[in-house]
Amino acid sequence: MNTTIQKVSDIGEQKGSLRPRLQMLFALTFLLLGSLPTSASAASQYLQDNADDFVAKTQSSYGDMINIAALLHDYDPKMITAVIVVESEGNEVAVSNKGAKGLMQLMPQTAKAMGAKNPKDPFQNILAGTKYLKELERRYGFDNPQEALVAYNMGPSRAKRWLSQYDSTDYGYVKKVMYVYGVLEQQEIDNRQIARALEERIDAADTEHFGAKPFMTKPRNLSLAALPFSLASTRKNDIVIEN
Repeated sequence: MNTTIQKVSDIGEQKGSLRPRLQMLFALTFLLLGSLPTSASAASQYLQDNADDFVAKTQSSYGDMINIAALLHDYDPKMITAVIVVESEGNEVAVSNKGAKGLMQLMPQTAKAMGAKNPKDPFQNILAGTKYLKELERRYGFDNPQEALVAYNMGPSRAKRWLSQYDSTDYGYVKKVMYVYGVLEQQEIDNRQIARALEERIDAADTEHFGAKPFMTKPRNLSLAALPFSLASTRKNDIVIEN
């Protein structure tokens, strides 16, 4: 019996029944890994259960900074907020196991390239993260915010390869961010409805108190004699000019 143990580096030269089975195994592994997004679920139960709290915390602590960054870089503040919630849950001192820092979890090189000297500083981090999202659309050619989100999560080069085969809406990270974005959109709708209901109640109260007619009406033309008080004369001979 002739048994040969081959080195791993020689596996490509192996003959016999083992080689096709290994090739099939490699092919199946590649197809499986290539088709799975890095985050499998649309939005984890944990995110669904806590999204409202994370959003409230982020808006309360960093809402003004987000609005300034959105204005400076012409970007949707709801998208910035959603990225912060998914990346760090609104924790400005968060650091990932790969070294990403701050609210928008920026890698040191990216933060530096986007102008953040201290990526743990909330305002610098938000400005740099927003600028990076905008640059991904403008400079790197990702056509829409969802594609830019794929690139934000996995890097531009890998994102281009992934997007050549799949749609951005299939990517788990995008689904999570867009879930939070939907929460923010619903918030805006609810706030508009509340404001409209308050206006209607105020109008109804005014109508009940003052009647259907407007409270202020255009006065009729009155003669000076009809007025209940006298007006100072403004005739020319009454005007005294001091020398």
